[in-house]
Amino acid sequence: MSTIDELKKVRLAKLKSLQDSGVLAYPATTKRTHSIAEALKDFSKISKSEKEIVLAGRIMAMRGHGGATFLDIYDGSEIRRPTSDKKSDVGRR
Repeated sequence: MSTIDELKKVRLAKLKSLQDSGVLAYPATTKRTHSIAEALKDFSKISKSEKEIVLAGRIMAMRGHGGATFLDIYDGSEIRRPTSDKKSDVGRR
């Protein structure tokens, strides 16, 4: 079992990695257009429109598998696993 100091070290390393890649880890504002629940409910309509949507939430888990990245994102409405076909797409904005 990891000690608190070890967990803190890992978390700080992850934070530094985000900051080094230009991602603001704790933004004051976001431009969220839909909650996860709304995006899932209206998925067929949204996907046909080809309009970009913005989801925001806390990443609870992140797993890579080949070129895909799977995320568990929590925004207060649902936890889902959106996917990205490229690792570089995650957090690109």
